[in-house]
Amino acid sequence: MSSKTKRKYVYQEHMSEVAPPSGDQTIARLLETRGNNLHQVEDANGEVYLVSMPNKFRRNIWVRRGTFLILEPIAEGDKVRAEVVRVLSREHVAELRSAGAWPERFDEVGSTAADEAADELQNLDLEEGNPNRPPVEVETDSELESESEEDSESDGDADRSGSESGM
Repeated sequence: MSSKTKRKYVYQEHMSEVAPPSGDQTIARLLETRGNNLHQVEDANGEVYLVSMPNKFRRNIWVRRGTFLILEPIAEGDKVRAEVVRVLSREHVAELRSAGAWPERFDEVGSTAADEAADELQNLDLEEGNPNRPPVEVETDSELESESEEDSESDGDADRSGSESGM
């Protein structure tokens, strides 16, 4: 299977409806990435451990701090204790909350840290503008009209003075 075809099927699976975790599967929140497709997560019990990202998700679906995942435990290894089965989007989280399958521990979290940062940036842009950009002076129609009237008056004065001196 080509990489484009694989990417298409992984994306379709990601966008489809999510089923509540079954059997040994758990929901966890991503705390940080450790490199080599290892991620540190916190599960519903408050335990912090490493999980691996399977090949099918690599370079296809990106995760960041605060993303929720469905994990399946793996037997081998002490440090890496689970593997990512599904990456949850905002819509998936809403579905799981409405179905009653969402862990109470993550209800406290509300929105992810990444969502909060994005909201803060958006609010900053709306309220005050971007502080990293120079302010833009916007000319209104009335200012443009008054300037054009002043220009036409000064042009008329120049015409009169030129015609008087020329005679």
